[in-house]
Amino acid sequence: MAESDRQHTKQQFRIGDVFKGTARPCLKAKHDIADYFRAGGFREVFRADARSDSTAPPFNMLLPPTDIFQRRGARMLDVKPWRKQCFACMWANTSAVEIEYKFGKVKRYRQETFCYGPRSCPFYDMSPPRPVPYFDEFPSIDEGWMDDLCTEQRGDAN
Repeated sequence: MAESDRQHTKQQFRIGDVFKGTARPCLKAKHDIADYFRAGGFREVFRADARSDSTAPPFNMLLPPTDIFQRRGARMLDVKPWRKQCFACMWANTSAVEIEYKFGKVKRYRQETFCYGPRSCPFYDMSPPRPVPYFDEFPSIDEGWMDDLCTEQRGDAN
């Protein structure tokens, strides 16, 4: 079990909780969206209210372990609903994405927003396809096939 999963099991994190602790600054900011890593020594400052209705979005009950996110698979999420309705949802995520611009030589990074939530969520919007630039080639365009591939094991409602 990863240290972050042990901390999560102990603290039972929810969206909106505030904790205080120690962490190291993230020196490779372009590779990650986090300002800090290896956080520990948590003390509770504020606990968010647990919402009784966990069947309607935005979902903000107890966060599942990280392996659940990996198993569910991510879908591209438009940044507009992410900022408005999805920011408080436990399934919404923003992440640094690595692009092999010139294979084996040059990598580029950008931030993208993703959803691990139910495929039936009414807030979900994929947005226009995101081009992936490659050196001396036309950009590759994902028009939704990657979302289907990453989440096909879930079924339609999940």
